[in-house]
Amino acid sequence: MENLINKNINLQNKALTEFEAWIYMLKTAQLILLKAYNKKDFELAETINKEIDFIQKQVIRLSSEQR
Repeated sequence: MENLINKNINLQNKALTEFEAWIYMLKTAQLILLKAYNKKDFELAETINKEIDFIQKQVIRLSSEQR
């Protein structure tokens, strides 16, 4: 998951907020997941699902902080 955090930091360095960066990463991961299922690459799909779970937790964390 350290790789995901580094990706998020890189996106923040490109003028996105932390929340926007996680949302962007979530959308990207969902597209990769769709392609993996279409190719029947279930190993990649499992990996991406774990990444999506982590990203969603970050989005939820930030959403609850904004309230």
